[in-house]
Amino acid sequence: MSNYVTVTAPLGIDDLQKYFSDNDINFIIDYENSELQGEKLLVYLSNLELPCDIKIKGKDLESLAEIYLQFPQIVSIKVLEEFIIEVLLARKKLSLEYLNSYQDFIDNNEEMLDTWIKKLDSLTLYNMYIIQDDSITDWVKGHKEDDTDDIKGINFVSVLKHEDFYYYYNGLDTENLTYYSKYFNEYMFNGKGLFDYWSYQKNPLFLLTWGVGAGEV
Repeated sequence: MSNYVTVTAPLGIDDLQKYFSDNDINFIIDYENSELQGEKLLVYLSNLELPCDIKIKGKDLESLAEIYLQFPQIVSIKVLEEFIIEVLLARKKLSLEYLNSYQDFIDNNEEMLDTWIKKLDSLTLYNMYIIQDDSITDWVKGHKEDDTDDIKGINFVSVLKHEDFYYYYNGLDTENLTYYSKYFNEYMFNGKGLFDYWSYQKNPLFLLTWGVGAGEV
């Protein structure tokens, strides 16, 4: 069972020693009282790679989420992931409640949100691509190709570990479907491939396709 410890960033030596003596510790960063904020905090937490979340709300959360949308390093921060999931559902008009709450944020970050959406929608192609059937592979590659290796906004893969995210695919826009040749094939995500993020044990799309590929469905 995890032990939650509230700290400020940067963490003190004593806090780090606590983690190395007890790996069940999860740190909660008190954003308001931290010396490191904004992009500097995300860089610090990404490099530190310790289990943590951030205590943050209101305008501070929105400001940090704007940075997170474009951040080029993978960082696992639950409060930001959940916020962006709600924003994405609002942008897709899958939740009018969220749309009313996040319209201003959407208007201010429309271009970057739509970049995330195009990539996330295209993961339905990747879901077929992993079957490794020649005809399906050719069909996927027959879509428009984007060979970008841009890692700005790379945390689109970080929302995939949340079961609640997958309602998002009720609003799939097939016009977005793109064969991202480097994202699909190379190890661009902290030295991992896209499969490591997509093959989440509660991802219903992955489980169905994997079952079909294995002859179980």
